[in-house]
Amino acid sequence: MLSPLQLKSHRFIELHLEGIPKGIPDGDVEVTTTLGVGRHKTEPREWRVDLKVAFEPAVGQNGPYKGTVEVVGFFEILDGWPEKDCEALVTINGASLLYGAIREMVLMMSSRSSHGEFLLQTLNFQAMNQAPRIATKSPAKKTAKKVIRKIAKDT
Repeated sequence: MLSPLQLKSHRFIELHLEGIPKGIPDGDVEVTTTLGVGRHKTEPREWRVDLKVAFEPAVGQNGPYKGTVEVVGFFEILDGWPEKDCEALVTINGASLLYGAIREMVLMMSSRSSHGEFLLQTLNFQAMNQAPRIATKSPAKKTAKKVIRKIAKDT
């Protein structure tokens, strides 16, 4: 049985991984996410999701890496899925699919890097469905909102 949300394609916009000189492989990192969701103007079943993930050692910790990864994904919702549930489906499942791709990319890049394999922790995107389209811990929230507005305008 097919999922009602189909990932048509995804592309990495930014890939940055930096080993911390005295970082330890088991050190804690803090993850910050910025999520943008937009619906196609003329094709209501087509959506765009932009997910940016930044990570760095947690305050007072000596984590192994810091970096930023951004990916954009294009999705289609199959006929029969209730219109009222479309945005939640794209927000939760779309972000989760893209985050999985980011986790795998970071794992692959770090496997040949200074501190060895690094796997980002699993996140729950369900809470983002009840929040505004931006969920971030950084002071770049205002800039991120502008980017999200631009993404929504372009789709």
